[in-house]
This record gives sequence, C-alpha cells and structure tokens, in this order.
Amino acid sequence: MNQKARRWVMLSFLLFFLIVSPILILYSLGFKYNWQKNRLEKTGVFFIKSFPKNSEVYLDGQPIGKKTPTQITRLLAKNYQLEIKKEGYRPWSKNLEILPQITTFIEDVSLFKEELNPEILMAGTFASLLPSPNRQMIALIEETDQEKVLWIYNLLSDDFTKVYAAGLPSKLEIVSWSYTNRKLIIRDNDSFVIINAIQPDYYLKLSEITNLQVSQVKWHQLNDNLLIAESNKRLYEIDIISKNIRLLTDELVLTFEPFKSDLIYISQEGNSYFLKKLSNFSSQETLFSLPGSADYQFGKADDFLILADASQKVIYLLKPSESQPIKDIIKNVADYNWHNQRLLYWNNSELWSYDPESKEENLLERTSQKVAYGFWHPNSTHVFGVIANKLKIYELDGRDQRNIYELLELESDQEQSVLTDSKGNYLYLAADYNGESGFYKIEIQ
Repeated sequence: MNQKARRWVMLSFLLFFLIVSPILILYSLGFKYNWQKNRLEKTGVFFIKSFPKNSEVYLDGQPIGKKTPTQITRLLAKNYQLEIKKEGYRPWSKNLEILPQITTFIEDVSLFKEELNPEILMAGTFASLLPSPNRQMIALIEETDQEKVLWIYNLLSDDFTKVYAAGLPSKLEIVSWSYTNRKLIIRDNDSFVIINAIQPDYYLKLSEITNLQVSQVKWHQLNDNLLIAESNKRLYEIDIISKNIRLLTDELVLTFEPFKSDLIYISQEGNSYFLKKLSNFSSQETLFSLPGSADYQFGKADDFLILADASQKVIYLLKPSESQPIKDIIKNVADYNWHNQRLLYWNNSELWSYDPESKEENLLERTSQKVAYGFWHPNSTHVFGVIANKLKIYELDGRDQRNIYELLELESDQEQSVLTDSKGNYLYLAADYNGESGFYKIEIQ
C-alpha cells in the first residue's frame, strides 16, 4: 500500500471515529433520535415485575418478546399503552408516561385467574370463620341439626380437626386467637373456653378457674398463659396455668385492649369518659378525655391502636406510648380493616385505603350500592371489597386507571365469611355453590 492509500485509510478511520464516537457517547447517555421531531432526545425505562412471573408484555399493542420480570429500555418520552398478559389470567393494562432519564417502576402487578373453580373441602353449614394470625389455621363453626361444632382447618396439610361441640340450643362463638397461633378463646353461651390448637383434645373452661361473671376476655399480647378479663366493669388478670387472679383496676371500665406491654382501657367517672393506660399492667396514666359513648371498641394495628366509636362512626388512630397519642381522626366510618401499617375503611357508599405515615388516601369505590365489607390482600397492594353481594378486588396503584376485577357473587349473609391464605393465592369461604353448602377453597392466583 503506497503512502497516499495509507493516508486515505487513516483519514477514513479518523472520520469514522469523529462521526461514530459522539453517536456512541450519546447512546450510552440514553439519547435516541426522534424521527418525528427530527432531533435527539433523552430516553427512559420501564422496569416491570408481575405475579405470576413469565407473563407476556405488550407495548402499544405489540409484544416486546420478553417476559416478566423485565425492563424496556431506550423509550422516547411519551405515554405508552402497557399490557401484561398470561394465559388463564385476566389481563392488566395501564397508560403510563415515560420521562427522560427516569425509570418508571411497575412492580405491583398481580394477575388473577380468569376462571374460578370452587373446591369443596367440607360439606355443611358454617356460621363463622376466623384465621390464626399467621394464616396457617382457620377456626370455623359448623351448624348441624344436633349440635354446633368447632373445627380447626390446617391450610398446610388440608386437615380438619374437631375440637369442641355444643348441643342445641347453644350460641357458639369464636372470640380470638392468641398471638402465638397456639390457642384460641371461644364462647359457649355465657361461658368462655380456652382451646389448645396444638393439642385439640385439651380445653379449659374459664369457669373452672374463677367464679367471676366474665363478660369480656382477651389475650395478653406477650404471654398466652395470661388473660385479661372484665367482670362487673372491673379488670382482672387471670393466669390459666397457676390459676392466680389479680385485680388490675377497680375503676368502672367500658372496654379495654392489651397493647404490647401495656393495658389500654376506657373508664367512666360519672358522666365523663377517659382513655387510660396501665403501663406494664401496673402504673396508671390518664391519656385524654373522650366524648361520651357506649359504643367504643378497640382494634390492634401494628404500632397503632384503633379506637372506634360506632355510634358516631369515627375511628381514632392512637400511639399510646407517645406524648401526643392521637395521630389521626377519621370520620364517616362504618367499619375498617388493618394490614401491614395501612388502613382500609368504608361507609355505606365509599371504600377507602389510607396510609397513616404518608397520609396518602385513596378512594377505591364510590357507589349507590351498599359497601358491605372489605379486607386486604396479603400483598398490601390490593384490597377486596364486597359491594352489592359481589366480591371485587381493587388495585391500589392509582396511576391512570385502577385495574378492578369482579371475582364472585356472594349471598348477603356470606359477606364476612371469606378470607385468604397467607400469600393470597387462595380464597376460603363458607358458601353455597350449585345448591351445596360447604367450606370452599378457590384458587385466584
């Protein structure tokens, strides 16, 4: 090769370098040429996860050739129609905006089965269901012509264990599980009974320990051998092992709730009402005064305590250990459900979710039909609502449209007889399908 040819080769490489290098640099910086606008623009990214995995992704109606989890890079800034599909599942879709040099995260996509096939686990008529805190067991009451029977269903083994029976006429009620998931309290007419779910052949009647006429009883939050009981508006601590009974306060108590290492209660002094605390179940402290009401009820909520006034349809979000214990007051509340630091509440026509830390409030449904009940999906990104006897599931992600699916139609008396397993893959409910009453399991994810 002569000198002139070598010079042209060097100049060609130099020219190629001068042209290509800026293009490569701009490409690495996330720039892309917009042919419609005839200019270079910065691009953005979609990062997508879904449950279940390996779902197909469509962008503006076209498959991208990738399955979740995935990302779509180098997208020009604009709105895109995004769809996630999987055979046998209901599709998910949203119109979402890509911004320059921003990753838009879509991580809370849950797909639900297109066809639901109820599997009957036990035939019969069931009055109530209550899951253990870890959702590995369900206590349920069966009503027969001869008796009422308490069963414990193990979700891990699919086994039923008969643990208690009461002859008719009898009012049998599930009161609560202990925090250890090992024991539960039931009420047989006016008697309270402690059931050992690990040793279901053993149970203890509270009347065998004390002659107190107990009207309310709750578990100590840190010790499932201790009960807190109310008798004649006085509070007592009952040790079910040693059978020792200790008077906690001789004040007139309307209602109470063990909360961590303390006992929170409402006392009545004449026409005045006070929220009080027994720190470590011994040292008394008045937190604040309350409006008069005979309808106060407590509910636990992780680091919060909920006080509901049913007559005024008001709930108070409390942190009793802090100097200013009232964190929020929410009005027009018929009922509520709590999960993982978030509140779901409803009235006759509206269903709301609320995050007390961020103050984020979402209206999920406003309807002329009655909102009867609501509860959380365990993933904390979806909630269930029962409206006009229809069980729906709502996506909390409010960008663009919410994906809302109607799952089941329930009888009016089945509204609170439905729950999920710990992952939300299955629904369990007492229902009547195809003329057969029973306890059913339905795969939804």
